[in-house]
Amino acid sequence: MQSGKLLNYRELTNEQRRQWLDFMQVDEAYRAEKLYDNRQFSGSMRWLNRNGTEYLHVKKGRTEKSIGPRSPETEKIFDFFFEGRVQSNGRLESLNQRLEQMAPVNRALGLGRVPNLTSKILRVLDDANLLGTKLLLVGTNAMWAYEAKAGIQCQADVVATRDADMLWDPRGSIKILSLEAFPKGILGLLRKVDKSFETRGKYDYKAINKTGFAVDLIRPEDKLFFRDGRSHVTETIDDIAAAPIYGLQWLLNSPKFEAIAISEDGFSVRIPTVDPRSFSLHKMWLADLNHRDPLKRPRDLEQAKLVSMIARKYLNLQFDEKVLQALPQKLRNLIPNL
Repeated sequence: MQSGKLLNYRELTNEQRRQWLDFMQVDEAYRAEKLYDNRQFSGSMRWLNRNGTEYLHVKKGRTEKSIGPRSPETEKIFDFFFEGRVQSNGRLESLNQRLEQMAPVNRALGLGRVPNLTSKILRVLDDANLLGTKLLLVGTNAMWAYEAKAGIQCQADVVATRDADMLWDPRGSIKILSLEAFPKGILGLLRKVDKSFETRGKYDYKAINKTGFAVDLIRPEDKLFFRDGRSHVTETIDDIAAAPIYGLQWLLNSPKFEAIAISEDGFSVRIPTVDPRSFSLHKMWLADLNHRDPLKRPRDLEQAKLVSMIARKYLNLQFDEKVLQALPQKLRNLIPNL
């Protein structure tokens, strides 16, 4: 096993690599089948009689519409829907059983890295189609994605944290999530994981559970993104508000990064975040701020250098690529220090 004594990491053993690759192959097949099932077989179909003629109706969510009268073509659509769904469900069940068999091995080999609570939060946000579309995991937790992609494990004290920073990306056609789709807001989703999550009052950006674990909702303060001070992601009045923080616009403008990691429970978790090079430069910038908490600055610097090494050595990402031109010059001036 190779290790980085000064940079606090170690590479996976051959046994860990073999198990990792086998597990990811099954997990990838499961995710692909689940995506196919959702696209092809979500909702329902039924025949409705209108004035003596049967019409095939498709219902998705609250919307139901006719796709035509009974005919060889619509009957074929109907048969494909129900037969295909049965076959897809069978494949999903088989793949899921295989993942459940492999999860204990993942745990025994020490491959489960992402804390269970963080993983559960990411999964519920993913199921709500918010993760990677409206919300990105940033801060220390993003390092789980970088190490997973690189096939290494960072030292525990470097990645340990008691919170999760979710960066809201408001860009796109729909900036505020509807009350109909999210009646209980982001806080309601968090309470699906742990009912003890509470805010500290109206317009709070932080939800904290009974053990002190916090989920912070943050967003850029740049006026190009917002015109007001602090904004809600959803229409829910009592939901978490996104706190404006200077410098986060740089992360949103940087390339995105995604990896599948393994949770402490032995199952996979998807982590959409920001490019590791942007992470490094942002952390280096934070470490250099005079008003930065002196207890945080050494850790910022250590994380910046570690993730910089991961990007270069394991992910073959260089800091002179054009994609980083979106970052301000004051950040790019820090590259020689990494």
